Amino acid sequence: MSPEWQNSGLITVKSDVYSFGVVLLEIVCCRSNFEVNVSTADVVLLSTWVYNCFIAKELNKLVGEDEEVDLRTLETMVRVGLLCIQDEPNLRPSMKNVILMLEGTMEIPVVPFPILSNFSSNSQTLDGTKGRDLRFLLAEQKQRYKKRQRFRLFHISWVNS
Repeated sequence: MSPEWQNSGLITVKSDVYSFGVVLLEIVCCRSNFEVNVSTADVVLLSTWVYNCFIAKELNKLVGEDEEVDLRTLETMVRVGLLCIQDEPNLRPSMKNVILMLEGTMEIPVVPFPILSNFSSNSQTLDGTKGRDLRFLLAEQKQRYKKRQRFRLFHISWVNS
């Protein structure tokens, strides 16, 4: 669910772009957007894990060691997915541009620093300071996830009534 839908309940074309980006990353990484049973807090949120692997140039971690993939295609898919899941709707590309980037007929712009990447214990914020206490951030993310689920159930029941 896009951040603007969660905050205001408004669904826009850019909300669909956000959802597409999440699904694209879920397919590439073979996991859901939010995983609780993981080894470290850095990989709870798919977006944080993907961004950290992208910055560290360790994209092979996203698909597993046993998988044979074209790294150029993988990087393209990850970069496009990360562009699609930006918190600010105006930073997300149009779906037309997403398709052109995936086809290779349009250059992929530089991926902006996402807000969610601050949840890594090793990452630094834009001002160079270390991220907040990881336990607090994990609890905060769980609350946001539960809030989204409650909102989604409320919205579905409201629409169906």
